[in-house]
Amino acid sequence: MKALISGVEQVFDGHWSSLAYLNWEQIENRACGEKTVDIAALKSITTYNESEEKDIFKRFWRVFEDMFTEE
Repeated sequence: MKALISGVEQVFDGHWSSLAYLNWEQIENRACGEKTVDIAALKSITTYNESEEKDIFKRFWRVFEDMFTEE
């Protein structure tokens, strides 16, 4: 229970009263982050041990880009 309380305090910077103004979706978003993935941002921070031009990496991004958020 202490870990749960500590986590909530970190997410809300110790301002428990702000929970009263948020619905469950807003609390989930604040705690877990956005549900959508910014593929361009992800690509920009991705590092490769080999050439990013390898077919396996190209296939990965092609499949990843074609996925729906739910997948």
